[in-house]
Amino acid sequence: MLKNKNDGSYWICGEGVGTEQKTVSGETEYTVTCSSKFVPYEFPANKFSK
Repeated sequence: MLKNKNDGSYWICGEGVGTEQKTVSGETEYTVTCSSKFVPYEFPANKFSK
């Protein structure tokens, strides 16, 4: 989830963000990196912008 705060900053949480390691069970079992708390996010530089 991506959240835009009133000050223009972006905060993100979920799978692929943060440092928590969680094991997900289903047809197979795997580990993901995630965050259950919002952390600051900066968009990657756009190589096409000038």
